[in-house]
Amino acid sequence: NEVCALEACIGTSLADARSICVVKQNGLLCVADALHCGAQHGVKGGLVIVTSDDPSAHSSTNEFDSRFLAMSADLPMLEPTSVQEAKDMVPYAFELSERMRQIVLIRLTTRVCHGRGGVTLGPLPRAPRPLRPVDEWERLVCVSYQHLPMLEKLDRIQAALEECPYNHYQGPEQPKTLIVAGGTGRLYCEEALRRLGLADRVGLLSL
Repeated sequence: NEVCALEACIGTSLADARSICVVKQNGLLCVADALHCGAQHGVKGGLVIVTSDDPSAHSSTNEFDSRFLAMSADLPMLEPTSVQEAKDMVPYAFELSERMRQIVLIRLTTRVCHGRGGVTLGPLPRAPRPLRPVDEWERLVCVSYQHLPMLEKLDRIQAALEECPYNHYQGPEQPKTLIVAGGTGRLYCEEALRRLGLADRVGLLSL
């Protein structure tokens, strides 16, 4: 099911339309072949994959960290901390995907997926984008000579993520100790620093 879903999203991207594929961590493993091929040939319309990891396998048969698959496929990954960030990162991921012509992953974890809360909505598109006919020579095919351009694309993505609006720092201006965290781990760090009374001495960099 997951393979069919991702391949349908890749086909939709050929027509310059946006698509989103939602899987659990096990489903992401199932689509590994299509994922690696898609990463190499890239996309036209924005393509976002939302994957839900379950650390410690609280509600899954097993445990897998999707970050390793993102590294294997040389793809960018975003990690929301809250339900608001989860909503906000989706349009950002689509914009990044279309600007870089690459698949973008969003990694959720159990705490976010099982959480709930109010969110502030942003502007909605007035009308769906029209599909564009796909010519014979516009089809995306995974061939070896696209490997180097894919790695060059990854360098551009890294530079773009240096300015990501979801990177932020809190703490003293020149801390002796710095914690780097992402996703829900940031919330655990914030709580620990607050309980230990170290928030004014330890810096927390969220990426």
